[in-house]
Amino acid sequence: MALLTYKEALNQALDEELSNNEDIVLIGEDIGSYGGTYGVEDGLLEKYGAEKLLNTPMSKSSVMGMAVGAAMTGLRPVLEVSSSDFITLGLDNLINQAAKTSYLTLGKTSVPLTVRVPTGIFKDSSINQTQNLESLLINYPGLKIVSPTSPQQAKDLLKDAINDENPVVFLEDKNLYDTEGEVMAEKEYSLGKSVIEKEGSDLTIVSWGSALNKVKEISEVLEKEGIYPEIINPLTLSPLDMEPIIDSIIKTSRLIIVHDGNKYGGIGSEIAAEVIESDAFNYLDNPIIRVAGENTPIPFNRKLKDSVVLNDKDILEAVYTVLE
Repeated sequence: MALLTYKEALNQALDEELSNNEDIVLIGEDIGSYGGTYGVEDGLLEKYGAEKLLNTPMSKSSVMGMAVGAAMTGLRPVLEVSSSDFITLGLDNLINQAAKTSYLTLGKTSVPLTVRVPTGIFKDSSINQTQNLESLLINYPGLKIVSPTSPQQAKDLLKDAINDENPVVFLEDKNLYDTEGEVMAEKEYSLGKSVIEKEGSDLTIVSWGSALNKVKEISEVLEKEGIYPEIINPLTLSPLDMEPIIDSIIKTSRLIIVHDGNKYGGIGSEIAAEVIESDAFNYLDNPIIRVAGENTPIPFNRKLKDSVVLNDKDILEAVYTVLE
């Protein structure tokens, strides 16, 4: 067991997989001597050489097409997109080629591509470099969408993504890169499985990414007041494992969904709809509450930004409301 940052855990996963499989290749801007946009590939160029870490131009569409083609020919490329905002430039190749090839070929051709995407509302960035596009990406059948929160989850799920036969979009919340946690050599988390982060009895809170850490901090305040939330982390946003969420709602009779993306049209809406269509709906004592970001571009001004992003006050108010 070692204490690693989220970023170091990702680096360790890439290092181990490169050592284990000669078909893996890393692709992206500045991933060589610079170590990637956020330093995740730091030190890997010296260990594996330029044949395994391919620096690319800034043309997102061309690079995505290259990665998709490489996956079709038997390689396992891991593509780093410098920011989630720019993945839109490569969507044609991602959603019309990578996501559909297995269907079009009746399973004869797979696309084992991992697309690593730094995402989230980050420090002093704004407008076109701090968006959360997770709800956009879950709309495309054939893509798996993953959003780990802890370093252990980051390592385990990145290894799963690299070894999956399907294209996986691996969302890395930029606010988590420097967070620390214990990482064991033994695997603890798996792609496609939701987990119970904390057991409780009074209400169910579903959350992921950096929003989950806010929820955990607030839960400590609530427990001092005698309120014990059960916290569920989906980990994989598509396909979504609803079973632990359904079981928890049947136990607690209340549900709050907390995420950083826009509330309108966000993943919280899909989770709420799944619950309404399930047996768990009959157990709800109060309406489902979604707590998320405002449906607006993210301002650069810090005070304006604070007024439209997810905040602790809104989460607490939601808890007290759903418990009334």
